Amino acid sequence: MVITLTMIGELIYLVNVVVAIIMVFRQRRDIAAIWAWLLVLLLLPVVGFVLYAFLGRQLPQGKLFKVKSDTQLEMADLLAKQRQALGNEQLPADEVSTSVQELVQMFMTANDAFLARKNRVKLIADGHELFHHMIEDIERAKSSVHVEFYTFYNDQIGRELRDLLVRKAQSGVEVRVIYDPFGSLGTYRSFFKPLREAGGYAEPFLAHAMIWDFRLNFRNHRKIVVVDGKIGYVGGYNVGDQYLGRKAKFGYWRDTHLRLTGSGVFGLQGRFIQDWNATAHAGALPADRIVAKYFPLTHVKGETNLQIVTSGPDSELQQIKMGYIKLIQTAKKRVWLQTPYLIPDDSVMDALKIAIMAGVDVRIMIPACRIIRLSTGRHSTMRMS
Repeated sequence: MVITLTMIGELIYLVNVVVAIIMVFRQRRDIAAIWAWLLVLLLLPVVGFVLYAFLGRQLPQGKLFKVKSDTQLEMADLLAKQRQALGNEQLPADEVSTSVQELVQMFMTANDAFLARKNRVKLIADGHELFHHMIEDIERAKSSVHVEFYTFYNDQIGRELRDLLVRKAQSGVEVRVIYDPFGSLGTYRSFFKPLREAGGYAEPFLAHAMIWDFRLNFRNHRKIVVVDGKIGYVGGYNVGDQYLGRKAKFGYWRDTHLRLTGSGVFGLQGRFIQDWNATAHAGALPADRIVAKYFPLTHVKGETNLQIVTSGPDSELQQIKMGYIKLIQTAKKRVWLQTPYLIPDDSVMDALKIAIMAGVDVRIMIPACRIIRLSTGRHSTMRMS
């Protein structure tokens, strides 16, 4: 039997087909994604597999971060004690929560996002103000400091924050840092060596000691800081000089961040613990029980109710997008959106168009973009600037 190049080519293609089918069907996907990846893998045998390595692979079930039911029960008990300590008097914020009860319930069902009452929330829209408060709070830390950023650059503010964390670790405070290896390009493991030598921990998100995980669709874009389980930060700012206006290329950086005190911080702490245990090689945190050290009762009596809602590959639902759609559907007068990235899918676009046609004032602000008018019929428009 003579083996020809044609036979070899057919064999290679057959192997390619079999491998493609196994790769695509071994993980649960929607039908559109299945057909899309099959076409890419079959029509582009080499390039397709490279694209799939970067964009198509899902996280294995063992890597997904699950909250155990007994932990949820303990959290419910903790919140009950918190409510008892703070009292049950009604606040103006409770009227707002009641008016959007369906949204609150949706987040509770889809994300186990408890409603935290009586928080104090400070809105921060300037990088210098943000890091001033954050550094002050970390300097006062007595027990633990948990830091999680998509971008943690090796620059002036990055080194200043790292050195502060080193000092806190040397003083006996538990310090843990999660950073995304793609978002923090140029920041190598050696950058955090002084922190590890001081007894702290620093881990690149879902990365191994010698190799990177090249899945671009599983990056960690969270920006969370929790100090002593009592003070939390969450929002849009990362750690880098550009966020302080020190890069001429970017100019003044406008973003939004929140400083929280109250039981809402429990939601940020719980999210950090799940992310840490999913990626850390050492220093795992208790995930099967509530530890008072990380979830201390607070006596803060603020005026804001809130829910911490997270979304990612640990859920088949898109909880945050669902929340946006529900909010848009609920709007009676206006929907004003401000975002650095606007890539709406059909469901979000349909919700916005329906709101416009119902007479709702829809305005979207995005960076460096001229006004665009999207006609939805007759004289209705959506303005983006």
